Amino acid sequence: MYLAVRLLVAWGANILALIVADWVFSGFTIERWGSLLLAGAVFGLANVFLKPLLTFIAPLARQSLPVRSCPRVGVHIGWT
Repeated sequence: MYLAVRLLVAWGANILALIVADWVFSGFTIERWGSLLLAGAVFGLANVFLKPLLTFIAPLARQSLPVRSCPRVGVHIGWT
């Protein structure tokens, strides 16, 4: 029951996000409701199943990979 509620909430939130993206961005268009519902379902399933898995795996990956600082590599972020 809990999983079904999570799926429905994720599906609805993703459909709403896609509708807002269609409204805000001119290059993003949704022509039919069927494709909107399918995309919402795919993103909803990914959020419900992949997010907990990645939340579990990410700390393990950070601990297993050593992070070395490289003094010759710099990042410059600026607006010109």
